[in-house]
Amino acid sequence: MRVVCPECGSQDVRFSRERGLAEKLRAIAGIHPVRCRDCRHRYNENLWRFSTLMYAHCPRCYRGDLGLWSLDEYRPRLRQRLLLGFGAKPYRCKACRTHFVSFRPRRRNRRGADSVKDPVRTQP
Repeated sequence: MRVVCPECGSQDVRFSRERGLAEKLRAIAGIHPVRCRDCRHRYNENLWRFSTLMYAHCPRCYRGDLGLWSLDEYRPRLRQRLLLGFGAKPYRCKACRTHFVSFRPRRRNRRGADSVKDPVRTQP
């Protein structure tokens, strides 16, 4: 998910800490405070879009740019191993490198970067 600052249009934003009970309750509902790193503008952003609720996202940074990991690369915790046994998929966030499992499918890249293409064969 790409978050854009409404003041300057920059995409260089970060999560801000919740201030007070009202912002903590909004964060439970998916509306988190964010701060632009360029203009220092602080605002609230709804991170749970209805169109992306059915897809897996990183539990740490809420991005949907995910890859897969195998048991050879990472040793999962007991809870993760149990969920993998029940059919969950192993995902790794490409931005913050968090390993997690989810039953939701990952969203495919619109540009087709995730799809494996057959090499072009030329005639000799």
